[in-house]
Amino acid sequence: DSAFGTGDVYVVEGTLHVDAAGALSFNNLTVDSGKIQIEMDADASQIDLAGVLYLEGGSLELDFDSITEPGEYVLVSAAGIAGEFDTVKADGYSVELDYTRNEVIARVSNN
Repeated sequence: DSAFGTGDVYVVEGTLHVDAAGALSFNNLTVDSGKIQIEMDADASQIDLAGVLYLEGGSLELDFDSITEPGEYVLVSAAGIAGEFDTVKADGYSVELDYTRNEVIARVSNN
C-alpha cells in the first residue's frame, strides 16, 4: 500500500519529497517543471510506478546521507519513461542519469 493509493501524481512547479522505507508506489507520475527530492536508501527502487513516468523538465535532488558508497542506483521503475529531468543535484557527489525504457538509473561517483 502507498500513501498515494493507486492513483496518479502530478507535480507542477511543486516538490515531491520521497523519504520512505521501501519504494514509493503509485500509478503514473507527471513532473512538469517541478522538483523531486529523494532521500536515498538501499531499496531496489526509490519510486515504483505501475504506469508511466512523464517528465517535462524539472529537477531532481538526491540526498545520499544514508548511503556512502558510490555506485549505480535505480531511482524509478515504471512501465514506461517519457522525457528527462533538466537538472540533477547531489551534494558531495557527481551524478549521471541513464534513462531506459523502464528505469531512471543514477550513476554516482565522488566529487
